[in-house]
Amino acid sequence: MEVAAWIETLTALAGMVSAWLSLREKLTSKDFPTPNQREAVTNLGKAAATAVAIPNLIVDETILRAVIEDVKAREARFAAAIRDPMKTTEEIDQEQADARRGICIHLQRLQELNAGELPTDDLKRMWLSFDCRAWTDKIT
Repeated sequence: MEVAAWIETLTALAGMVSAWLSLREKLTSKDFPTPNQREAVTNLGKAAATAVAIPNLIVDETILRAVIEDVKAREARFAAAIRDPMKTTEEIDQEQADARRGICIHLQRLQELNAGELPTDDLKRMWLSFDCRAWTDKIT
């Protein structure tokens, strides 16, 4: 298992959050997204998954397995909320906030493991687009 698998799960979750945020702009807080809209959000997350090899970044296998499972669990919770036809946009927003917080926590971990730098430009853009400094300042 490599760091690339961690980044792949993280980019899938980020893709789903981004797709939800784009859709969310078109809905009121009490709307129920259509089944097609819900499916499109989860599919866009899968399509966004990108594995990036970072040869200089070595992470203990046990830690790597744990962080990947954490991201997958967050993705599963968010996807379940999106797929639930009884969830309003407001309720999905709450799950989105948790997913986004998780993305930022994992980006911060990657940064710490890589001498204070995110290893790719895409991850740096993700950090900025999700305003991770604001999220991580709350937990540090």
